[in-house]
Amino acid sequence: MIHFFIRVLRGSGLEGLVSFNSFKKNYNNNLIILRPMINVSKSELVYIAQNVFNFSINDPSNKNIVFKRARIRKLVEELKNEGLDFKKLILTINNLGYSNNAINYIVDNNLKTNVKAINKNSQFILSDNFFKNPSEIVFRSMGKILKKMSKKYYPPRGKNVVNLIRSIQEKNFKKMTLYGCVIEKVNNSVIIYREFKKIS
Repeated sequence: MIHFFIRVLRGSGLEGLVSFNSFKKNYNNNLIILRPMINVSKSELVYIAQNVFNFSINDPSNKNIVFKRARIRKLVEELKNEGLDFKKLILTINNLGYSNNAINYIVDNNLKTNVKAINKNSQFILSDNFFKNPSEIVFRSMGKILKKMSKKYYPPRGKNVVNLIRSIQEKNFKKMTLYGCVIEKVNNSVIIYREFKKIS
């Protein structure tokens, strides 16, 4: 739960807030990631460790307020005294997870319907309908395309993707580069392909 509050303070979106959920569906690889012990309390984990492995480790840095996680942990303890119900919080996070899966389903459909891969996935052509979806759908769809085209592990920074989408929607947009990709507008379509740097 500490990570959830840290994400809240960072201003994370829905996908970031549910990244520590007990389940997560990866639409790119058709995988479902399960974390069966993520909602187990610390006292229960200590009990399991001591009774299964015959020892447990106490990290002193967990109480060092120099670290943000320690300060958040202290805050959470104070919120417990004010009536914070962890079971209800977990239920809320799980419900957010269902909403996130619904959004990802629509994103997946947008990619299938409005994106055409050519030349063995070396280029992606985005139709005009790609950008007629709600902003969150367009944002996530574009992030997935750039990540796949660049072949990088992490997606591009959210603010960079937002700025790219805004630029594309301007009338005078022609071409720009981002995340190792070239994004070019041709008529009513947008073409995305990898940026090839010349070797001097």
